[in-house]
Amino acid sequence: MQFITNKLNRVLTEGKDCLTLFLIPIMIAVLPWRLSWHLMRGLCRKTPLFEKQARRALGNCRQYMTIADEKQWLADHRCNILLDHVDIWLSILTPWKLRKQIIRNGDFPEAGAFVVIGTHWSTGFSVLHQLKANGHQVVYILRKRQREEFRGRLIQYLYVSLRRRHLERLFPGKRYTPGSYPRKLIKAFQNKGSVLVLADVPAAPGEQNHQIMICDQPVKLSSGLVNVVIKMKISTVFFRVVINNRTGQRILELEQKGTYQNSAVLYDDLQTLLQRNLNEDSAAWHLWPVAGQFFRNRQERENN
Repeated sequence: MQFITNKLNRVLTEGKDCLTLFLIPIMIAVLPWRLSWHLMRGLCRKTPLFEKQARRALGNCRQYMTIADEKQWLADHRCNILLDHVDIWLSILTPWKLRKQIIRNGDFPEAGAFVVIGTHWSTGFSVLHQLKANGHQVVYILRKRQREEFRGRLIQYLYVSLRRRHLERLFPGKRYTPGSYPRKLIKAFQNKGSVLVLADVPAAPGEQNHQIMICDQPVKLSSGLVNVVIKMKISTVFFRVVINNRTGQRILELEQKGTYQNSAVLYDDLQTLLQRNLNEDSAAWHLWPVAGQFFRNRQERENN
């Protein structure tokens, strides 16, 4: 009996993954965008898409921020998750349609090495496509996840692998893995290349870090790349993507910061960026489901 129950649960899980990662996003990607956006908003308001993930995110967000309308917050968070899945299919199937939905405010540096810094907030393919459209062969850091991490989730593993392969097609030979990247990134900067980094990554135990304050809580972020940027005097651009809730257009905001003289000032600006994003649209932060890792220091204090 337990064997049958396990098999049934596996079938249901795989079916749900197939629906939310492949079927629904592909359908939305191929429809006219105005219809797609209204369909997405309706689905995220009226159906339990990504229910477990969204509920976990809401529960974590409640601990650190005030949420005026939890029902709307859940709908917005679901919509951000779904839009992130839709964008990968737009990028694969109809990249011209994705580019039409991007409004860029600001510019990248015209020449020389630079680093583009953002956070796991809103959608990411907008900045990737704009970098490619400008002729920048951007270097990015992405860990190759192993098949063993997806035990019982074959469809999810295939989807994650597809995203990785698509990034590698957009920027061939530009994916670096954590652990071996400092030397390669230094070489990329020396070759006048650009590097994309999402900086709101909590430092691993024992890793070089810098502490910032988010939601009145201390957070230790990995500082290895920042130290390289400061030492080499690399030009810095901050980015964020705001979604127009009426049209679904992605508004890419770029702010050129120039070079920093010390890491503390850069981290102050990063703290300001992340806190501003959370204050304006906390539902758009993709790391809420794993916020326990981000706010690890608070949990350690409470346990002691």
